[in-house]
Amino acid sequence: MRGRIARVTQVILTRLYAVYPYTEEVRRAAQLGGTFIGVILLGTVLFWLPAGMTIRSLSFLDAWMLSVSAITGSGAIPFSMIGTFTPSGLFLLTLLIHVGGIGVMAFVIWALQLLGVPLFAGVILQLRQILVIAVAIEVVISVVLALFWQDVATSFGDALFVAFFHVSSAFANSGFDLAGSGGAFDRVAVSTPSLLLIGVTVSMGALGIPLLFDVSMQRSQFIQTRINLVTMATVIVMSAYSIFSAPDWQFAYSENSVGERIVRALFEAISARTAGIFVETDVTMLPLLNRIWLLISMFVGSAPGAMGGGVTPIALLVVLRAWMTYSQRNRVVTFLGETLPPYVIRRAMQIVAVGSAVVFVSSLWVHLVDGMSLADAVLLATSSFATSSIAESLLSTVSPVSQFIMSLVMIWGRLGIFVLVLSFYRFVTPKQARQAPVWFA
Repeated sequence: MRGRIARVTQVILTRLYAVYPYTEEVRRAAQLGGTFIGVILLGTVLFWLPAGMTIRSLSFLDAWMLSVSAITGSGAIPFSMIGTFTPSGLFLLTLLIHVGGIGVMAFVIWALQLLGVPLFAGVILQLRQILVIAVAIEVVISVVLALFWQDVATSFGDALFVAFFHVSSAFANSGFDLAGSGGAFDRVAVSTPSLLLIGVTVSMGALGIPLLFDVSMQRSQFIQTRINLVTMATVIVMSAYSIFSAPDWQFAYSENSVGERIVRALFEAISARTAGIFVETDVTMLPLLNRIWLLISMFVGSAPGAMGGGVTPIALLVVLRAWMTYSQRNRVVTFLGETLPPYVIRRAMQIVAVGSAVVFVSSLWVHLVDGMSLADAVLLATSSFATSSIAESLLSTVSPVSQFIMSLVMIWGRLGIFVLVLSFYRFVTPKQARQAPVWFA
C-alpha cells in the first residue's frame, strides 16, 4: 500500500513540477508524501481495530483524526484522551508523534543539504545523526522533568515514561497531554518548573535544529536566523500580553503571584502558537482584539526546517518587505543588507497566498455548513493550519465532514510548504541554492 501511494504521488509531483535535473529529489519527496499518508492510514487502522491500543473502541473517523493529529503534531482530537489509551496505545501515539515530528524535520534537513544549502557550516549530517541529536535532546529533558514528577508517580520509571511522552509531544510542537483528570499530576504538570521545561522544549522544536545550530555557534550565517528569532520573539511577547491582559484570565489566575502569571502567560503564548500542550486558557473566551494576536502568531508559525505549521516567519517577512518596496516603485528588494532574488520573493508569495487561501476556504466552510460563528471558525481553521490544539473544543462541535476537512488542513499545514518548495528548485541551480540569502522548508 505504502509503495503504491508513493508511486502515485511521485507521478503527480513529477507532472506538476517537472523538476529537471532534480528527479532524485522529486522521487524522495514523493516517497516522503506517500510514506506520510501511509503511516497515517496504518495508525488509523491500529487505533480503529481492537488491537489493544485503546480502552474503549473508536470510530474510524476518530481513529483517523487521532492518527492525523499525531503525525502532523496538532494534538487536536474530537474526544478526551483521559481514560482512552492503554500503555501500548500511548507507545504507538509517541511513535507516530516522532515520525511526523522528528522524522519529517530530519528528512527536510537532509534534502536541503543535498540541494546545497549550507545548514551546518559545510558539515553534512546524515539522517541517523539528525535523529540521534533530536532524541538525545528529548531524553535529557525527560530525565530532568521526571525528577520533578516522580513524587506523583508509582516509580521513577513511570515518571520517566510520562515525562518522555510529554517532552516528545512538546518537541514535536504537538498538543497531546494527559492533564485534565483533576489529580495530583495536573498540579505538578502546570507547576512553574514544568512549564519552563516544556516551554523551552516547545521553543526548540519551533526553532528547529538548523537555527539552534546557527545560534549555538554564534555565527548568524543566515539572515533568516535573525529574522525568525526577532519575528517569533515579537509575536510571542504580543500574544503573551494579549493573554495576560484579558480580564477573565486575570480573574482565573488571581491567586497566583505576578511572577507566576507572567510565566504562565509566556508559556501559553509559546505553546498556543504551534502546539497547545498544557494550555488551560479557553481561547474562545478571549476578547476579539486579544484573540487576533494569537491568530497572527499561529499563522506565522514555526521556523523553516522545524516542527510546526504556519507559513514560517521568513516567508511572511519577505512578502511584507517586497510589498513595501514595490509600493515605492522600487524593483530591487533588500532585507538586512541582502538583495532578495525574484525567485525567493515569488516562492514566499506563493507560500503565504496558498496558506491564506487554505485558512479562508476552510473557515468559510465551517461557518456556512456548521453554523459556527465566523470568529470561532477562523480560530479553528488557523489552529489546524498551525497544527495547534488550542481550538480542540471547537473541533468536536462540527460535523464529521468538517472534521475531515480540518484534518486535511492539518496535513497541509505540516507538509504543504515542503510541496510548494519543490517547484522552487526548478529554477535554482545548486550554486544559487548555496548562495541564496534565505531558504524555505
